[in-house]
Amino acid sequence: MSELIENREPIEAKVAALISDFNIAINVGSSVKVTEGMKFSIRADSPIEIIDPDTGEILDIIDEEIIRVIVVDVKDRYSICTTYRTKFIGNSPPSPFQSQLSIAMEDFIRRIPQHIIKESLVKPFSETHKRVDVDKSVIRVGYRAIEIKE
Repeated sequence: MSELIENREPIEAKVAALISDFNIAINVGSSVKVTEGMKFSIRADSPIEIIDPDTGEILDIIDEEIIRVIVVDVKDRYSICTTYRTKFIGNSPPSPFQSQLSIAMEDFIRRIPQHIIKESLVKPFSETHKRVDVDKSVIRVGYRAIEIKE
């Protein structure tokens, strides 16, 4: 039975609501076999096609991930997801390829106490759980959510 689950196509959904700086709702739930702990990649509503202006040929398609979320609550027709990756701020060692100016900046940043913050749906990162300011959100209702099988 688990082999059947592994061979199925990833579940595709759309962002249905921005709930807070860390939480969204997607428009799929238990009715399509979504379970707690599933991870989704949030992507723009459509990929960007790079088209050669001379030939009209599609040169590439850019379909970058914006953010990842994990399902924390499943209803019949929708699921609540939260961000789960963290970012480290401060205390990062300098790279051997950095310029003198960037090394000086890194040294300055290293003096700031290190904090681990949860990846947020808004920029700059917020630690509050207030309702999302849609104008500051990096995602929008209607963006695609594609299941990640890790």
